[in-house]
Amino acid sequence: YKRISRMIEFLGEFGYEHYQRPFVEFVLEEALEHGTLIKTVESCKQYWIEYMKIEEDREHMRKKAEASSH
Repeated sequence: YKRISRMIEFLGEFGYEHYQRPFVEFVLEEALEHGTLIKTVESCKQYWIEYMKIEEDREHMRKKAEASSH
């Protein structure tokens, strides 16, 4: 999971922050809606969402993760 963390950080540091949300959203959807990548849910919630540079994107993903958890 460290590689995924580094990828998300890289996107934010090198001007590609607009790709962070789609990437994290894809991982979360695969885990929660499709049942694949299920082991990534906690890392997504605890780390990857917080690495996202754009505050609005972080807030959107926090809400989406919380809604999916119930």
